[in-house]
Amino acid sequence: MTRRNLLDEILSKRGRCPSDKIRIDLFNKRYTRLYETSMQLFTESAKTNPEATIVDAEVIRYFPIALVACIEGYFRMAIADLINIGPPFIERVANLRDLNISVDVAIAIQTQKITLGEYISHFLSLNNLEDINKALSVLLNFDFLERLLTGRFDLFGKKEAEPFHLEELRGPFVVSIKELFHTRHILCHEFAPELRIDNSQIMKFFTCADLFVGLSEVIIWAEECNK
Repeated sequence: MTRRNLLDEILSKRGRCPSDKIRIDLFNKRYTRLYETSMQLFTESAKTNPEATIVDAEVIRYFPIALVACIEGYFRMAIADLINIGPPFIERVANLRDLNISVDVAIAIQTQKITLGEYISHFLSLNNLEDINKALSVLLNFDFLERLLTGRFDLFGKKEAEPFHLEELRGPFVVSIKELFHTRHILCHEFAPELRIDNSQIMKFFTCADLFVGLSEVIIWAEECNK
């Protein structure tokens, strides 16, 4: 079996998505295009079949896959950004498990061909909510998911507006995120010919993905600004 060339993978990824771009802007741009495309599909489907609750069975399978790609892309950039800031985040990197840096990668980091943050974020497994929470909790030194579920967020910048929070919706929110990742896994690795995803599920996935990344950005950005 050919050994993976992680250095080439990282440099190729950088070429497809320059590392100087702002992570939340990249997420929002892709997310918006996906959402608008889904709305067009639903609208066209309603015109041809007003009773339909499922857009073309194959086309609709694309959205959970793409949404997870957006989520994963965002968190890989966030992890890289935190580590590249330096202390205190870089000091906690040793607590991340199963890290292995080869000589060629060490040289590439030393010569600033790639950053340590790029390498570690590329190497980490972020296949589900648990993986994401584990990585962010180590780097931020608090339970990331618990902060996201119990925090109060001033999303609108208005003093008279009540802070947004997920406490009353924490159960359904976590279930929806896990369902999104699980659905994506099935669609990527199985035939699953009988799996059907209806329009309401797709809208639920869009909503939970947007909330997940949006609230995460508030938490991560605040920690970045405090260092």
